[in-house]
Amino acid sequence: MKKRYHYIGLFFLFGLAVAIPFGMNRYVVRVVTSIFMFAALSESWDLITGKTGYFSFGHGVFFGLGAYAAAILMLRLHVPFSVGFVAGGIAAALFALIVGIPILRLKGHYFAIITLGIAEVMQGITLNLESLTGGGVGITLPIKSGSMDEIYSFFYFLMLFLMIAAIIASYLIDHSRFGYGLVAIREDEAAANVLGVNATLYKILAYALSAAFCGFVGATYAYWITYIEPSDVFGLKFSISIIVMALVGGIGTVWGPIIGAFIFEAFSELFWSKFLTFHNASLGVLMILIILLLPKGFMEMIYSKRRLSLSGIIANLRKYME
Repeated sequence: MKKRYHYIGLFFLFGLAVAIPFGMNRYVVRVVTSIFMFAALSESWDLITGKTGYFSFGHGVFFGLGAYAAAILMLRLHVPFSVGFVAGGIAAALFALIVGIPILRLKGHYFAIITLGIAEVMQGITLNLESLTGGGVGITLPIKSGSMDEIYSFFYFLMLFLMIAAIIASYLIDHSRFGYGLVAIREDEAAANVLGVNATLYKILAYALSAAFCGFVGATYAYWITYIEPSDVFGLKFSISIIVMALVGGIGTVWGPIIGAFIFEAFSELFWSKFLTFHNASLGVLMILIILLLPKGFMEMIYSKRRLSLSGIIANLRKYME
């Protein structure tokens, strides 16, 4: 019965999501599209970090690769967006396979630092390949044909599809032998190897799958915005944002990154409209408080049926001050 209610709730939320473009103004559609985008990115990041414990600080590199792969093909070779979309995901996955073989041998902060370094290197390469990428000037993509409502709806439903696909992939992995192997790696990689888990192969596959989703989202973003530059798509903005979202919701869970993305983006829009001058500072303080009070994210509160109380907040703050 409980599972049935879950399915009814999911069906209701899906119906609500489908109805939004037909009943809301363009501003709301754009905001929700952005939420879907970050939810898909955060979920894809969790495929490697939440499931294997390998904390990636430079996941934005795959987002940027997907965006530039689609943009270059569409602008230079005049291919349709469908080809650029697929190419964006494949390019990101192939890059993850290439760099994953050496860097996934590292652990802990060494892996985190090198992923950040790779993102910075790719940004520098993109800046210097002016004849191909446009360098610091960036690339302007062709605008999608159709009315404004059609364009808004197209990207809305594409981002919704990518988010749902990432959720399904995470759920299927969690309930598969592959997923159990990833969890074993996260808990104790040496023991997982002894038990017959090919840790290297599992990590590389998870890394490539995570990168592919980021690449697909990046390709969609490039066509949606119609203009990209290296500092935009390779910068720390996307990498840090998707990490914070996953932490707020709860890493290592299917719904945690999704919940975190909705909370983060909703508050971001609220603070941007109400506190324009102190937008980043106020939003940052809010996120720090959430992470301090719920170190394992909102999913911890849901699973444990825990409720925030004044005494609980004081206890948490006292623990961190000791």
